[in-house]
This record gives sequence, C-alpha cells and structure tokens, in this order.
Amino acid sequence: MHILIEGLAFLVIWLAGLYWLVLAIDYLPVRFGLNEMSQAARFVAIAIAMVGSGWIFTTRIIGRLNAGLKDEKLALLIERKYPNFKESLVSTVEGLSQRKVDALPASEQAMRLKTRKLAEQMATQVR
Repeated sequence: MHILIEGLAFLVIWLAGLYWLVLAIDYLPVRFGLNEMSQAARFVAIAIAMVGSGWIFTTRIIGRLNAGLKDEKLALLIERKYPNFKESLVSTVEGLSQRKVDALPASEQAMRLKTRKLAEQMATQVR
C-alpha cells in the first residue's frame, strides 16, 4: 500500500511542479509585453507532462508492485508478522535453498519434517 501512496504522491508533485513551471513560462512574457506561448509550445508541454507521468506511473508504481520477493525475504516478512516462528522459518527456507549436493538423506528427511511442522504451525496461526 505504501508503494502506491508514495508513487501517487510523486506523481502529484511532478504534475504540480510542471503546472507552475508551464504557467510561469506562459504568463511571465505577457507581463513584459510579449506574446503568449504558441499552440505548438503548449502541445509540447502537455506531451512532456504525459510522458513524464507515464514514466513515473510505470517505474514508481507498476514496476515496484510487480517486483518479486526472494524466498528468504518473504520468510523474513512472514516472521515479522508472526513472531512465534522465532527465526525457524528463515532457517528452514535458507536450508532448503542452500542444499548441498552431498546432503545426507537423513538430513533431507529432517528438513522436510521441519518444513511440514512449520507449515502446520503457520496454518494454525493464520486462522
């Protein structure tokens, strides 16, 4: 949620700043007896606003919302939400992701048993 709020705030700041800049470019010459901005110059200003807004929306909102989480980071976030895991979930995920080729079958069975117990514990906590 904070990504969406931050992205929209950045977009509002961009549009407000651009509004005041274009207003100054359009109005200040009139104060000194010159002509207003031409229609082509206004079109360019609108195009810059649209392209900039699209870039901000794509990079600051869509891009960050679609970013994937690694298993270890996701496990850490779950442990922050449910402190009863006491770092056992992160340890299990790291152990599973760093499995060695020469792992003994007994240690693999122990890891699977620990994973199953954590899954059951998580299921009871979420309810």
